[in-house]
Amino acid sequence: TREGGANGSIRFELERRENYGVEKGLALLKGVHAYSGLSWADTIAIAGSEAVFAAGGPRVPVATGRVDADRGDPLLLKEPV
Repeated sequence: TREGGANGSIRFELERRENYGVEKGLALLKGVHAYSGLSWADTIAIAGSEAVFAAGGPRVPVATGRVDADRGDPLLLKEPV
């Protein structure tokens, strides 16, 4: 839909109501992110895929190569940043 995307900006959006509690998940991923050398955006996408699989869902393929945002996305994003 070209309305945003996985760019790791959630790291800068923790004060937003819809992201309540996300800091706990990001804290768990810090070591993985540091060790893997992946962008935060890729680390979060892979973690989401693994969570679906761990919960009994299908294996969701994740391509890597996302570029990290350096700030939060604007509220009510209508176009990609």
